[in-house]
Amino acid sequence: MAAATFFTPAAVAPPGQPDIAYAPDFGKYQARVERRQKTETLSKQLPPGFPTELKGDLVWDGRTLAETYNWTYTLNADQLAEVDRAVTHFKSLGLSLGHISPDTFPLPTLRAELRRLSGELHHGHGFFVLRGLRVDEHTREENGIAYIGISSHIAPVRGRQDAKFDGRPADVVLTHIKDLSATAQKGAIGSPAYTTDKQVFHTDSGDIVSLFALETAAEGGASKLASTWKVYNEIARSRPDLIHTLSANWDVEL
Repeated sequence: MAAATFFTPAAVAPPGQPDIAYAPDFGKYQARVERRQKTETLSKQLPPGFPTELKGDLVWDGRTLAETYNWTYTLNADQLAEVDRAVTHFKSLGLSLGHISPDTFPLPTLRAELRRLSGELHHGHGFFVLRGLRVDEHTREENGIAYIGISSHIAPVRGRQDAKFDGRPADVVLTHIKDLSATAQKGAIGSPAYTTDKQVFHTDSGDIVSLFALETAAEGGASKLASTWKVYNEIARSRPDLIHTLSANWDVEL
């Protein structure tokens, strides 16, 4: 009697995702660069239409920016009183927060400064810090009204942050950055924004992102910014092949 044994060869595994974790690993990055440079022919030219260098106020270096740009604007007593009157006016209308606009939240004198700061966002350095709101003197709802109202004079179109509220479909345009790790179900938190973990450099959806600090963190809580135009210039100079990758079509999970 004879017996035969047959083996089914293992299927070739799909390419899958590269070994890139959420938190950057510089060693792995260097290894990927070395591997690609040895095994691929990487373009040394930028895609057609892409500039070799971007110039303007949006190109800045954090180490020297303070020498030329004061990014902090502090509201004075008269401006704060005007904000308080606008909050009272909006509450008197009996409207939902979605109706907050420059018309329903009037700032007759502060508006000119907010429009100037809007110009700084769109055509200047791309960011600023607004200080002075008296958070502790107002309710959480009033703080929300003030935040949305002031923001409406800077950029009136609000982007959707989420599609559900309390488990029901909704167009959510305001989210709260808070540690939910002790209260949410395991696996329900999809972003480190809702934990005490740090976030890496990233870009959010929309043209402008604003944050309103309601409390001072017991520790940490610092934000860092980078000039995307300066980042582009460095990539265009040293790795033009990556501009090809970044400018191609991307599959996005919604």
